[in-house]
Amino acid sequence: NNSYQKSIILDDDLFQNASRDPYEIINIGLEVDILEINVSYSGGCEEHEFSLFGSSSFKESSPVQIEVVLSHNDNNDPCDGICAGELVFDLSPLKEKWQEAYQQNSGTIIIWLEGVEESISYEF
Repeated sequence: NNSYQKSIILDDDLFQNASRDPYEIINIGLEVDILEINVSYSGGCEEHEFSLFGSSSFKESSPVQIEVVLSHNDNNDPCDGICAGELVFDLSPLKEKWQEAYQQNSGTIIIWLEGVEESISYEF
């Protein structure tokens, strides 16, 4: 059960070519700028890498929207134990991109996480 923090990375190539090894999202929570995602996946023998990649552009609407993917690289883990992890991502780069684009300090971004039906409302 590992917990670590990374930042969201906004890059179209990484977003489109993200490794999509299987996982299941158990729970999602957003606290200020920190997105917590609880996942389960099979493995146990290799280091699994998770990253949060977002499109580099907003979809114009009110509020604006962005698509993100939780990338999972299982490093060809041959084991099939059930593993769980709490992933912690800092969304500040997303907020800063929005603030720069719209020249305002506070706003809302609707985040669509691939594989999740409900959107996440990121308010700042």
